[in-house]
Amino acid sequence: MRIFIRNYLLPWLLIIAFWLAIWLLGSQIGKSLNVMNVFVAFLLLVPFLLVAFHFVGKVLERYGYSREDIRRLPEIIEKTHERLYIAKEIFDIIGKALIFWGLMATAVVMTRDPLKGLLNGAAIFARIFALFIILVSMVIWVMAFPHCLYKLFIGRELNRGFLVELIWSHGSLRAEEKQKADSVGFNSNCD
Repeated sequence: MRIFIRNYLLPWLLIIAFWLAIWLLGSQIGKSLNVMNVFVAFLLLVPFLLVAFHFVGKVLERYGYSREDIRRLPEIIEKTHERLYIAKEIFDIIGKALIFWGLMATAVVMTRDPLKGLLNGAAIFARIFALFIILVSMVIWVMAFPHCLYKLFIGRELNRGFLVELIWSHGSLRAEEKQKADSVGFNSNCD
């Protein structure tokens, strides 16, 4: 039980203490801090931990335990500490849930109205999610656009060693690097 408390429970409590310190020491947040906002912020901890425990249950199932074994979580972590990846996964899941809770709770605490804070927090997460989707789709376009143009104008697919051949044709690789790459399996006809 000592390993669970020292290596897992204490860091999770320190994450919560970190958010409390930000709320108490922040000049803007301190002005709008009241009992109702703090109560709603800690009330938000319940759904975030429920979601975290749902994913912890899935991790336990993946390693051969049942979802009901969540009640024996300290014992499971004690047995698998530094031997299996399960303890790290559980720590990361609960830690990330606490970090996201802190972001949402900070949005609630910063406003004088808890409902307005909840809506602002949800809007922040929606904006981040939407921008992530747009960013991923733009990165895919930037990566795929030259390849599509090449296929459109030339009429054939790019060679898998296209970039390696491009580098060799410009002479940026030394002879020994070229020999090492050839021994690995890249054959070039750029000499």
